[in-house]
Amino acid sequence: MEQLGAQQDDFTSVLGLAETLALSRDPQVKGFVKILYTTLFKWYADESHRLRMLKRLVDRATTTADTSRDIDSDLEILAILVCEDQEIVRPVLSMMRRLVAELANVDRAALWHQLCASEDEILRIREERKAEIASTSKEKAVLSQKLSEYEATNSRLKSAEAARRRFDEELKRFATENVTREEIRQSLEDEVRRLTQTVGQTEGEKREKEEQVARCEAYIDGMESKLQACEQYIHHLEAQFQEEMARHAPLYGVGLDALSMKELETLSRIHEEGLRQIRAIQQRKGSPAGSPLVSPHTLSHTHGLYPRTPPPMPVGLPPSLIPNGVGIHSNGHVNGGIGPWFNH
Repeated sequence: MEQLGAQQDDFTSVLGLAETLALSRDPQVKGFVKILYTTLFKWYADESHRLRMLKRLVDRATTTADTSRDIDSDLEILAILVCEDQEIVRPVLSMMRRLVAELANVDRAALWHQLCASEDEILRIREERKAEIASTSKEKAVLSQKLSEYEATNSRLKSAEAARRRFDEELKRFATENVTREEIRQSLEDEVRRLTQTVGQTEGEKREKEEQVARCEAYIDGMESKLQACEQYIHHLEAQFQEEMARHAPLYGVGLDALSMKELETLSRIHEEGLRQIRAIQQRKGSPAGSPLVSPHTLSHTHGLYPRTPPPMPVGLPPSLIPNGVGIHSNGHVNGGIGPWFNH
Protein backbone atom coordinates (compact mmCIF):
# COMPACT_ATOMS: atom_id res chain seq x y z
CA MET A 1 0.00 0.00 0.00
CA GLU A 2 2.86 2.40 0.81
CA GLN A 3 4.44 1.68 -2.58
CA LEU A 4 1.09 2.26 -4.32
CA GLY A 5 0.64 5.56 -2.46
CA ALA A 6 4.16 6.66 -3.35
CA GLN A 7 3.53 5.78 -7.00
CA GLN A 8 0.31 7.79 -6.93
CA ASP A 9 2.15 10.78 -5.41
CA ASP A 10 4.88 10.51 -8.04
CA PHE A 11 2.30 10.44 -10.83
CA THR A 12 0.51 13.47 -9.40
CA SER A 13 3.75 15.42 -9.06
CA VAL A 14 5.00 14.58 -12.55
CA LEU A 15 1.59 15.31 -14.09
CA GLY A 16 1.48 18.67 -12.32
CA LEU A 17 4.98 19.45 -13.64
CA ALA A 18 3.86 18.56 -17.18
CA GLU A 19 0.81 20.80 -16.90
CA THR A 20 2.93 23.67 -15.59
CA LEU A 21 5.46 23.30 -18.41
CA ALA A 22 2.60 23.15 -20.94
CA LEU A 23 1.83 26.80 -20.14
CA SER A 24 5.16 27.87 -21.64
CA ARG A 25 5.28 29.33 -25.17
CA ASP A 26 8.86 28.21 -25.80
CA PRO A 27 8.93 25.70 -28.71
CA GLN A 28 11.65 23.63 -27.04
CA VAL A 29 9.67 23.41 -23.80
CA LYS A 30 6.58 22.41 -25.78
CA GLY A 31 8.54 19.63 -27.48
CA PHE A 32 9.78 18.40 -24.11
CA VAL A 33 6.21 18.43 -22.75
CA LYS A 34 5.05 16.21 -25.63
CA ILE A 35 7.85 13.73 -24.93
CA LEU A 36 7.07 13.85 -21.19
CA TYR A 37 3.37 13.08 -21.76
CA THR A 38 4.27 10.20 -24.10
CA THR A 39 6.65 8.77 -21.50
CA LEU A 40 4.06 9.10 -18.71
CA PHE A 41 1.49 7.41 -20.94
CA LYS A 42 3.85 4.45 -21.41
CA TRP A 43 5.02 4.22 -17.80
CA TYR A 44 1.59 4.45 -16.21
CA ALA A 45 -0.26 1.98 -18.42
CA ASP A 46 -3.08 1.24 -15.96
CA GLU A 47 -6.49 2.56 -16.87
CA SER A 48 -6.96 4.87 -13.88
CA HIS A 49 -3.77 6.86 -14.52
CA ARG A 50 -4.41 7.08 -18.26
CA LEU A 51 -8.01 8.20 -17.82
CA ARG A 52 -6.91 10.82 -15.32
CA MET A 53 -4.25 12.10 -17.74
CA LEU A 54 -6.70 12.14 -20.68
CA LYS A 55 -9.39 13.84 -18.58
CA ARG A 56 -7.03 16.69 -17.66
CA LEU A 57 -5.94 17.12 -21.30
CA VAL A 58 -9.52 17.12 -22.61
CA ASP A 59 -10.59 19.66 -19.96
CA ARG A 60 -7.78 22.03 -20.92
CA ALA A 61 -8.33 21.53 -24.65
CA THR A 62 -12.07 22.28 -24.51
CA THR A 63 -12.21 25.08 -21.94
CA THR A 64 -12.44 28.69 -23.16
CA ALA A 65 -11.96 30.43 -19.80
CA ASP A 66 -8.17 30.88 -20.10
CA THR A 67 -7.46 32.64 -23.42
CA SER A 68 -3.73 32.96 -22.71
CA ARG A 69 -3.16 29.18 -22.94
CA ASP A 70 -2.25 27.41 -26.20
CA ILE A 71 -5.12 24.96 -26.82
CA ASP A 72 -3.50 23.60 -30.00
CA SER A 73 -0.62 22.22 -27.92
CA ASP A 74 -3.06 20.19 -25.77
CA LEU A 75 -4.78 18.89 -28.91
CA GLU A 76 -1.41 17.86 -30.39
CA ILE A 77 -0.57 15.94 -27.21
CA LEU A 78 -3.95 14.16 -27.39
CA ALA A 79 -3.28 13.28 -31.03
CA ILE A 80 0.14 11.85 -30.12
CA LEU A 81 -1.36 9.72 -27.32
CA VAL A 82 -4.09 8.48 -29.69
CA CYS A 83 -1.39 7.40 -32.14
CA GLU A 84 0.31 5.54 -29.30
CA ASP A 85 -2.86 3.65 -28.39
CA GLN A 86 -5.90 3.92 -30.68
CA GLU A 87 -8.09 2.23 -28.10
CA ILE A 88 -8.30 5.51 -26.16
CA VAL A 89 -10.12 7.22 -29.03
CA ARG A 90 -13.52 6.16 -27.71
CA PRO A 91 -13.03 7.39 -24.11
CA VAL A 92 -11.51 10.68 -25.38
CA LEU A 93 -14.48 11.30 -27.67
CA SER A 94 -16.85 10.35 -24.87
CA MET A 95 -15.21 12.92 -22.56
CA MET A 96 -15.43 15.60 -25.25
CA ARG A 97 -19.07 14.75 -25.94
CA ARG A 98 -19.93 15.13 -22.25
CA LEU A 99 -18.14 18.49 -22.01
CA VAL A 100 -19.86 19.80 -25.14
CA ALA A 101 -23.24 18.67 -23.76
CA GLU A 102 -22.51 20.46 -20.45
CA LEU A 103 -21.63 23.69 -22.31
CA ALA A 104 -24.84 23.39 -24.34
CA ASN A 105 -26.88 22.92 -21.16
CA VAL A 106 -25.26 26.03 -19.65
CA ASP A 107 -26.16 28.09 -22.76
CA ARG A 108 -29.71 26.70 -22.73
CA ALA A 109 -30.10 27.58 -19.03
CA ALA A 110 -28.86 31.13 -19.67
CA LEU A 111 -31.39 31.56 -22.49
CA TRP A 112 -34.15 30.24 -20.26
CA HIS A 113 -33.26 32.68 -17.46
CA GLN A 114 -33.32 35.57 -19.96
CA LEU A 115 -36.72 34.44 -21.22
CA CYS A 116 -38.07 34.25 -17.66
CA ALA A 117 -36.72 37.75 -16.94
CA SER A 118 -38.47 39.11 -20.05
CA GLU A 119 -41.72 37.42 -19.05
CA ASP A 120 -41.50 38.92 -15.56
CA GLU A 121 -40.84 42.37 -17.05
CA ILE A 122 -43.88 42.14 -19.35
CA LEU A 123 -46.06 40.92 -16.49
CA ARG A 124 -44.84 43.83 -14.36
CA ILE A 125 -45.65 46.30 -17.15
CA ARG A 126 -49.12 44.81 -17.51
CA GLU A 127 -49.73 45.09 -13.78
CA GLU A 128 -48.59 48.72 -13.87
CA ARG A 129 -50.92 49.38 -16.80
CA LYS A 130 -53.83 47.81 -14.89
CA ALA A 131 -53.01 49.97 -11.87
CA GLU A 132 -52.85 53.09 -14.05
CA ILE A 133 -56.19 52.19 -15.66
CA ALA A 134 -57.76 51.71 -12.22
CA SER A 135 -56.32 55.03 -11.05
CA THR A 136 -57.61 56.74 -14.18
CA SER A 137 -61.08 55.26 -13.60
CA LYS A 138 -61.09 56.61 -10.05
CA GLU A 139 -60.00 60.02 -11.26
CA LYS A 140 -62.73 59.97 -13.90
CA ALA A 141 -65.28 59.19 -11.19
CA VAL A 142 -64.00 62.11 -9.09
CA LEU A 143 -64.17 64.39 -12.11
CA SER A 144 -67.70 63.22 -12.87
CA GLN A 145 -68.70 64.05 -9.31
CA LYS A 146 -67.11 67.50 -9.58
CA LEU A 147 -68.86 68.04 -12.91
CA SER A 148 -72.17 67.16 -11.28
CA GLU A 149 -71.45 69.68 -8.53
CA TYR A 150 -70.60 72.27 -11.16
CA GLU A 151 -73.88 71.60 -12.96
CA ALA A 152 -75.77 71.93 -9.68
CA THR A 153 -74.02 75.24 -8.98
CA ASN A 154 -74.83 76.43 -12.49
CA SER A 155 -78.46 75.48 -11.92
CA ARG A 156 -78.50 77.48 -8.69
CA LEU A 157 -76.95 80.41 -10.53
CA LYS A 158 -79.67 80.29 -13.17
CA SER A 159 -82.29 80.15 -10.45
CA ALA A 160 -80.72 83.18 -8.76
CA GLU A 161 -80.65 85.07 -12.03
CA ALA A 162 -84.32 84.20 -12.64
CA ALA A 163 -85.14 85.39 -9.11
CA ARG A 164 -83.30 88.63 -9.76
CA ARG A 165 -85.22 89.14 -12.97
CA ARG A 166 -88.47 88.51 -11.13
CA PHE A 167 -87.39 90.95 -8.44
CA ASP A 168 -86.58 93.57 -11.05
CA GLU A 169 -90.00 93.12 -12.58
CA GLU A 170 -91.59 93.40 -9.15
CA LEU A 171 -89.57 96.53 -8.46
CA LYS A 172 -90.71 98.05 -11.70
CA ARG A 173 -94.28 97.20 -10.83
CA PHE A 174 -93.96 98.91 -7.44
CA ALA A 175 -92.33 101.91 -9.15
CA THR A 176 -95.18 102.22 -11.62
CA GLU A 177 -97.65 102.11 -8.75
CA ASN A 178 -95.73 104.97 -7.04
CA VAL A 179 -95.24 103.05 -3.84
CA THR A 180 -93.82 105.53 -1.39
CA ARG A 181 -93.49 103.39 1.69
CA GLU A 182 -89.93 103.83 3.00
CA GLU A 183 -89.87 100.52 4.81
CA ILE A 184 -90.73 98.53 1.67
CA ARG A 185 -88.14 100.43 -0.38
CA GLN A 186 -85.41 99.86 2.21
CA SER A 187 -86.27 96.16 2.41
CA LEU A 188 -86.20 95.82 -1.33
CA GLU A 189 -82.82 97.57 -1.56
CA ASP A 190 -81.39 95.23 1.07
CA GLU A 191 -82.73 92.25 -0.86
CA VAL A 192 -81.15 93.55 -4.05
CA ARG A 193 -77.74 93.92 -2.37
CA ARG A 194 -77.99 90.44 -0.92
CA LEU A 195 -78.92 88.91 -4.25
CA THR A 196 -76.14 90.82 -6.00
CA GLN A 197 -73.59 89.50 -3.51
CA THR A 198 -74.98 85.99 -3.95
CA VAL A 199 -74.70 86.26 -7.73
CA GLY A 200 -71.09 87.48 -7.44
CA GLN A 201 -70.16 84.59 -5.15
CA THR A 202 -71.89 82.12 -7.47
CA GLU A 203 -70.03 83.46 -10.50
CA GLY A 204 -66.71 83.13 -8.63
CA GLU A 205 -67.51 79.52 -7.76
CA LYS A 206 -68.42 78.89 -11.39
CA ARG A 207 -65.06 80.21 -12.62
CA GLU A 208 -63.20 78.12 -10.00
CA LYS A 209 -65.06 74.94 -11.03
CA GLU A 210 -64.32 75.64 -14.70
CA GLU A 211 -60.59 75.94 -13.91
CA GLN A 212 -60.69 72.66 -11.94
CA VAL A 213 -62.43 70.89 -14.85
CA ALA A 214 -59.79 72.21 -17.30
CA ARG A 215 -56.93 70.96 -15.06
CA CYS A 216 -58.57 67.56 -14.68
CA GLU A 217 -59.08 67.23 -18.44
CA ALA A 218 -55.40 68.06 -19.06
CA TYR A 219 -54.36 65.44 -16.48
CA ILE A 220 -56.62 62.82 -18.10
CA ASP A 221 -55.04 63.56 -21.50
CA GLY A 222 -51.57 63.04 -20.02
CA MET A 223 -52.56 59.73 -18.42
CA GLU A 224 -54.09 58.51 -21.70
CA SER A 225 -50.83 59.37 -23.51
CA LYS A 226 -48.84 57.34 -20.96
CA LEU A 227 -51.27 54.43 -21.36
CA GLN A 228 -50.85 54.48 -25.15
CA ALA A 229 -47.04 54.53 -24.77
CA CYS A 230 -47.19 51.45 -22.49
CA GLU A 231 -49.42 49.60 -24.94
CA GLN A 232 -47.07 50.42 -27.84
CA TYR A 233 -44.10 49.15 -25.82
CA ILE A 234 -45.89 45.87 -25.03
CA HIS A 235 -46.82 45.41 -28.70
CA HIS A 236 -43.17 46.08 -29.60
CA LEU A 237 -41.95 43.39 -27.18
CA GLU A 238 -44.49 40.87 -28.49
CA ALA A 239 -43.48 41.59 -32.11
CA GLN A 240 -39.81 41.11 -31.21
CA PHE A 241 -40.60 37.79 -29.57
CA GLN A 242 -42.53 36.55 -32.63
CA GLU A 243 -39.65 37.65 -34.86
CA GLU A 244 -37.08 35.85 -32.68
CA MET A 245 -39.14 32.63 -32.66
CA ALA A 246 -39.63 32.80 -36.44
CA ARG A 247 -35.89 33.41 -36.99
CA HIS A 248 -34.73 30.58 -34.76
CA ALA A 249 -37.33 27.96 -35.75
CA PRO A 250 -35.46 26.73 -38.92
CA LEU A 251 -32.37 25.91 -36.81
CA TYR A 252 -34.50 23.30 -35.01
CA GLY A 253 -36.09 21.93 -38.18
CA VAL A 254 -39.39 23.82 -37.80
CA GLY A 255 -40.98 25.87 -40.59
CA LEU A 256 -38.55 24.77 -43.31
CA ASP A 257 -41.35 24.79 -45.92
CA ALA A 258 -41.74 28.56 -45.47
CA LEU A 259 -38.05 29.28 -46.27
CA SER A 260 -36.90 30.44 -49.68
CA MET A 261 -34.42 28.46 -51.76
CA LYS A 262 -31.65 30.86 -50.77
CA GLU A 263 -32.41 30.42 -47.06
CA LEU A 264 -32.59 26.61 -47.43
CA GLU A 265 -29.22 26.64 -49.20
CA THR A 266 -27.77 28.78 -46.41
CA LEU A 267 -29.07 26.36 -43.76
CA SER A 268 -27.72 23.37 -45.71
CA ARG A 269 -24.34 25.05 -46.15
CA ILE A 270 -24.13 25.75 -42.40
CA HIS A 271 -24.69 22.09 -41.50
CA GLU A 272 -22.41 20.83 -44.28
CA GLU A 273 -19.63 23.15 -43.10
CA GLY A 274 -20.06 21.81 -39.56
CA LEU A 275 -19.85 18.21 -40.83
CA ARG A 276 -16.68 18.98 -42.78
CA GLN A 277 -15.06 20.52 -39.74
CA ILE A 278 -16.00 17.50 -37.60
CA ARG A 279 -14.59 15.07 -40.19
CA ALA A 280 -11.39 17.13 -40.38
CA ILE A 281 -11.01 16.95 -36.59
CA GLN A 282 -11.62 13.20 -36.69
CA GLN A 283 -8.95 12.74 -39.32
CA ARG A 284 -6.45 14.80 -37.30
CA LYS A 285 -7.14 12.66 -34.25
CA GLY A 286 -6.54 9.43 -36.13
CA SER A 287 -10.16 8.29 -36.69
CA PRO A 288 -10.36 5.42 -39.26
CA ALA A 289 -11.23 6.89 -42.66
CA GLY A 290 -13.66 4.12 -43.52
CA SER A 291 -15.87 4.51 -40.43
CA PRO A 292 -16.55 8.18 -39.60
CA LEU A 293 -17.86 8.70 -36.12
CA VAL A 294 -20.09 11.59 -37.20
CA SER A 295 -22.28 11.57 -40.27
CA PRO A 296 -25.47 13.39 -41.27
CA HIS A 297 -27.46 10.27 -40.37
CA THR A 298 -26.02 9.89 -36.88
CA LEU A 299 -26.23 13.62 -36.20
CA SER A 300 -29.94 13.61 -36.90
CA HIS A 301 -30.48 10.92 -34.21
CA THR A 302 -27.83 11.49 -31.54
CA HIS A 303 -26.76 15.13 -31.48
CA GLY A 304 -28.16 16.96 -28.47
CA LEU A 305 -27.28 20.53 -29.37
CA TYR A 306 -30.15 21.00 -31.85
CA PRO A 307 -33.46 19.39 -30.76
CA ARG A 308 -35.87 18.30 -33.49
CA THR A 309 -38.59 20.52 -32.10
CA PRO A 310 -38.31 23.86 -30.27
CA PRO A 311 -38.72 23.81 -26.46
CA PRO A 312 -42.35 24.09 -25.28
CA MET A 313 -43.59 27.45 -24.07
CA PRO A 314 -44.63 27.87 -20.39
CA VAL A 315 -48.32 27.20 -19.77
CA GLY A 316 -50.45 30.30 -19.16
CA LEU A 317 -48.03 32.81 -20.69
CA PRO A 318 -48.55 34.55 -24.06
CA PRO A 319 -46.65 32.96 -26.98
CA SER A 320 -45.00 36.22 -27.89
CA LEU A 321 -42.44 36.74 -25.11
CA ILE A 322 -38.75 36.84 -25.98
CA PRO A 323 -35.74 38.60 -24.50
CA ASN A 324 -35.12 41.85 -26.24
CA GLY A 325 -32.06 41.79 -28.46
CA VAL A 326 -31.20 38.10 -28.22
CA GLY A 327 -30.09 36.33 -31.39
CA ILE A 328 -28.52 33.03 -32.28
CA HIS A 329 -25.69 32.50 -34.75
CA SER A 330 -25.73 29.67 -37.23
CA ASN A 331 -23.61 27.63 -34.83
CA GLY A 332 -26.22 27.87 -32.02
CA HIS A 333 -24.38 30.33 -29.70
CA VAL A 334 -26.07 33.34 -28.17
CA ASN A 335 -25.20 36.85 -29.26
CA GLY A 336 -26.73 40.29 -28.91
CA GLY A 337 -27.48 40.96 -32.58
CA ILE A 338 -30.89 41.12 -34.20
CA GLY A 339 -31.34 39.87 -37.75
CA PRO A 340 -32.12 36.72 -39.74
CA TRP A 341 -29.91 33.82 -38.69
CA PHE A 342 -29.14 33.00 -42.34
CA ASN A 343 -27.40 36.38 -42.77
CA HIS A 344 -24.67 35.56 -40.22
